[in-house]
Amino acid sequence: MAEDGEYRVKGSSLTTKLAFVRERAGAEVEQNLRQELRSEGLFLILESDWYPYRLFDRLNVLVAEACFGGDLRRLTEVGRHSAHKVLGSTYGVYSGGASFESFLSKVAGLHDRFYSHGEMRHRLGADGRSCTIFLDGAPDYSDSDLYVACGFYAGAAERFGLEGVEHRFERRDGGARLLLSWSGEGAGTGGGA
Repeated sequence: MAEDGEYRVKGSSLTTKLAFVRERAGAEVEQNLRQELRSEGLFLILESDWYPYRLFDRLNVLVAEACFGGDLRRLTEVGRHSAHKVLGSTYGVYSGGASFESFLSKVAGLHDRFYSHGEMRHRLGADGRSCTIFLDGAPDYSDSDLYVACGFYAGAAERFGLEGVEHRFERRDGGARLLLSWSGEGAGTGGGA
């Protein structure tokens, strides 16, 4: 955790965005984004180090500009991409299990490994076809980050075989809520394909 109290994210949160850009738009566009980050004082990104949240948010906005004509809403595609990549490899252990709900329980414990402030928890809807992910306690929840997060959890739900996943976010009580719903019953029983 950042010792000075500044709100920070792990470098892996930055490198996954750059990898998306490389795959989607090419190495030259990725290098242009890296140059933009260098102009803001960020020369080297180590996946396990902490970096200012403001730079993370800036990178998300740059990704939207480079890949989606500035449309922040499309950053959900970055989140989905990340879910399918990391849950199929590095964090596959968290996508193993009986259900999407068990995944959410496991990943809640990881939140503080990626964000220096805040917490995550979830609640399944009584209808068995929805859930709310609560994000609280951080000094900022930017739109760009919330769109990426919606995409990530929607992508994770898809890995558990949930279909027709829809998502949105809302701000409430100084935090944010990610609202997911899907067609069919249950919270997914696949083990992360």
